[in-house]
Amino acid sequence: MFKLSKKIILAAIFLSAFLLQFSGCAYFQREIEPAETASTVKYYHFEDIRIPAELKLDERRSFIHDMAGFKAGTLYFTGYVNSDSLVAFFKDSMLNDGWELKSTFRYPKTLHLFEKSKKICIIIIKEELLTTKVEIWVSPLL
Repeated sequence: MFKLSKKIILAAIFLSAFLLQFSGCAYFQREIEPAETASTVKYYHFEDIRIPAELKLDERRSFIHDMAGFKAGTLYFTGYVNSDSLVAFFKDSMLNDGWELKSTFRYPKTLHLFEKSKKICIIIIKEELLTTKVEIWVSPLL
């Protein structure tokens, strides 16, 4: 009788863990609202690259070089945002800010290559188990 109770308890634990896993997935894949307002986007160091407010800047990994009025560098962000919504967000917002999409690579991560007068921007989006990482590289166009 003890073994039967132990099997039932183990089955209940596994079933609960299984159901909890799938019910919690929606929390980690929050969508970015299509209507952009001042509270949903931010600018970090580059006045023509919008960042969703759900992403947090990693200042320890990021660096900016300001040379004679031109900024270049790399920004690193993390957040609980669905990677597909970030791909769409950056594509739309960069085009709205005057960037031209030159190339896109997909799977297992997404890489967008944008160009604007005398500069390029590379945006890399990688979704991990509990977070999404974004790298933004800005450089002068030589």
